Amino acid sequence: MAPEGRDIGRFRLGGTDVLLRRSTFDQAIAHSVFTENEYDLPAMFSPDATIIDIGAHVGIFCLAAVQRGAAHVVAVEPDRDNHALASINLAPWLKSGQVDLRRGAVWRSDVTSPALSLSPADDTPDGLNRQQVGHRQPGRNGPSARIPA
Repeated sequence: MAPEGRDIGRFRLGGTDVLLRRSTFDQAIAHSVFTENEYDLPAMFSPDATIIDIGAHVGIFCLAAVQRGAAHVVAVEPDRDNHALASINLAPWLKSGQVDLRRGAVWRSDVTSPALSLSPADDTPDGLNRQQVGHRQPGRNGPSARIPA
């Protein structure tokens, strides 16, 4: 389900419709990651490539990876609204099993934590780059995600 109370629009990236929030950084991130290829992804991944996306936001990097042939993408996103949009944007690949999207946060392997917290964002429209995930910090709690070796 898409986040309530947000101005959400449908945009086309590489032949795929995605939902992005207006009046946030979603569109700028999508342009930078997908259109401008900010991470310098190859034109095609090897057919057996597994990609890990830590901090999946609304799923744009995952979309770029699957459209470039990644066999499997494991993505983790702690924010509830971002995860909800990523679930919608990546629905076909979630259904096929090509993408494994988890709501949680990634943390140090030498410290066990059943739950991590997402500190509230400060004054940006969607909290981008202002939220911090940490162990036992005040804020919204979310599950930790284990990624098997």
